[in-house]
Amino acid sequence: MEAQQLVFSLPHTQLRGQSWSNDESDAPVLIALHGWLDNGASFLQCLPYIGGYRCLAIDLAGHGLSDHRGNGSFYHLWDYVQDVVYLIRQQQGPVVLLGHSLGGAVAILVAAILPESISKLIVLDSVGPLVEKATERVTSLVKAIKSMHVNAGRSVKGYDSMDAMIMARSQGFTSLSMEAAEHLVVRGSYQGSDGKWFWRHDSALKFPSPYKMDEESVREFMAKITCPTLMLFAEQGLFSSDDVRLQERVEQIPVVVTKWLPGNHHFHLEPITAPAVRAEIQRFIRQNNYE
Repeated sequence: MEAQQLVFSLPHTQLRGQSWSNDESDAPVLIALHGWLDNGASFLQCLPYIGGYRCLAIDLAGHGLSDHRGNGSFYHLWDYVQDVVYLIRQQQGPVVLLGHSLGGAVAILVAAILPESISKLIVLDSVGPLVEKATERVTSLVKAIKSMHVNAGRSVKGYDSMDAMIMARSQGFTSLSMEAAEHLVVRGSYQGSDGKWFWRHDSALKFPSPYKMDEESVREFMAKITCPTLMLFAEQGLFSSDDVRLQERVEQIPVVVTKWLPGNHHFHLEPITAPAVRAEIQRFIRQNNYE
């Protein structure tokens, strides 16, 4: 199914995305939020197969085809939350919110503060925001400001070919197959006038965060989620089933189903493992379609 390319005008920025729908234009909406340094193509193996919904895969600010933040800006988690809240308020009726990795952390916070607008929450290989202790915050802010000042305006590395970018992406922070990497690179790159290939994402995304939440705050947000929630974890992903923090966070959500599935951190994008992921998503949606 061919995706429709969309532009979402918010009061302070523009986001781009893709849409798939097998049904009428007034179908309920599912909004998908990708992970750090990814883009909406992260959901190409899932969203086109979900019937009954108008599925929107958003490029978060600074990623893919969406606008970057202004010069000198950090990419705060709560700014993503604000973007998504504006986007949800442009829709009619409650939405299903789906988030992977960073997008999962954003989705968790949105579901907590906007419960009346979220009918279902689906989180892929994420258990919420990264945290730090109060005693670490001065050091974190120092590192973030220093990184911003040292790296701002620094020239960006170009690649000789798109194939070279695909290889680099497949061997990144979280490894993935060449086929999965290609989806992300096609949407997340461009060819410059010198023939070199460059990433579309804002290089400021790689600056360390100046401020993280603490564990108590994250758990409080998770406890405020009222909608049915599905959390799928990758067996070769970022977490392990005996992760105490994961278990304690999941327990905060009043109505939650968890399941571990084969695959790496991008198990929803990998051709081999994506069918199982989307099957679980479809099953969860069917079982909770009472709105």
